[in-house]
Amino acid sequence: MKVLVLVLYFFLVPAIGFAATALDFETVLDAALRHSYDLRSSVLDIGISRALLKEARSAYYPTLSTRFNTQCTKDLTGSDIPQVTTVGETVISQNTGYQDSVSISASLNLYDFGIREHRVLMAKKDIPLKQAVSVQTTRDTKIKVLELYRDIQVSLSELTSRKQLLQLYKDLVRTEKRLFTAGLLSKIELSKEAVRLVKTIDEIDNLNLKIASALQELSFLTGENYDQEGLTLSPIEPKGEGKLFNLTNSPEYRIYELALEKKQAEITALHRETWFPQIGLYTSYIIYGQDSSSYRESYRDMSDRSYYVGLVANIPIFDGFKNRAQVEKARLELQQLQVEKEKKLSELSSRYEKLREQSRILGKSFDNQQEALTLAETAAMMKDRLAEKKIVEEVQRLRKQIELVTQRCELARAGILKAAAARELQIMAEGE
Repeated sequence: MKVLVLVLYFFLVPAIGFAATALDFETVLDAALRHSYDLRSSVLDIGISRALLKEARSAYYPTLSTRFNTQCTKDLTGSDIPQVTTVGETVISQNTGYQDSVSISASLNLYDFGIREHRVLMAKKDIPLKQAVSVQTTRDTKIKVLELYRDIQVSLSELTSRKQLLQLYKDLVRTEKRLFTAGLLSKIELSKEAVRLVKTIDEIDNLNLKIASALQELSFLTGENYDQEGLTLSPIEPKGEGKLFNLTNSPEYRIYELALEKKQAEITALHRETWFPQIGLYTSYIIYGQDSSSYRESYRDMSDRSYYVGLVANIPIFDGFKNRAQVEKARLELQQLQVEKEKKLSELSSRYEKLREQSRILGKSFDNQQEALTLAETAAMMKDRLAEKKIVEEVQRLRKQIELVTQRCELARAGILKAAAARELQIMAEGE
């Protein structure tokens, strides 16, 4: 039943016709780079880092604030002598009246032995770090699109070959049935070709599912919908002259170098916060008014009352070893970053060398497949001529055609993988 449905599909569906969809790798790649959620997020991360730099630089500016207070106090003791008593942080006023005040205050960090400079340096380093992450994301997106495009291209090529093989296996089974009926072929030999026919049908189903799944992933990356029917993919072409891979130009190298510099600046800032004082300037201007019985009179009584300015030195003496623990933690994180850097760069170098070796092997494989295809074509042509002269049976001719289709599929696959590997090497060398 399954074979019958598939036969109807191959004979009836082409009669309906589909609008062909041609995809080009560069067009698909541009769409993915425009649509990528990760890339858009990385651009926002860069903007966030720039905002954090502004926040860090704000420590160089004075802080200004104003405050308005209005207060009504009622003495419940009945004392006629106004006085103020303090108990700890509690202020007890023994007078009745209304009070209003306006204060304008300012403060400025005059000197902190370079703590601000290193905090600003940390924020500065974070911007190129996030830019390097964006470059890494761009490169990884390109490679992901390349892999999907390559897999779809290979699967489409294999699907075309399997459809051709399916027809050849059908012809072969029909021919062998005649031989079996004539007693010239065993039932075992006939069943072998029938099994290959069923396996080819299953392979076609699996390839269709694989292509559909890959197209869904590609749609997620590009934001565009793709129809499998009539879909064709242009070959992957190298873009310009390839650059030589340089590990120090990779985004990973840049990311870890900046992360190490940022962590070192953090350690310096924490160390100075532990051992050095911070000197600041503060000032305030106060307007005050009061009346014992009327809020309005209290408000009208407001006038300049005082102005003060002062210096403050905040000297850390003991904080329960909190800051020292923070310094120790930051130093261990610095060592951890160094280990992670060595690991990541080693992985990246190994990945590139593996890819380069794979590209070399695929190049040789492509040449071998070309030679094998030439031999298969020659053998198939000879069998066709001999079949016309009734020298060999139709079965042998069909089997040579099957070998020829299989060899063409292998050559196409090798060519696609070779081109994709060469393009991936270019992307790796560009660092994008």
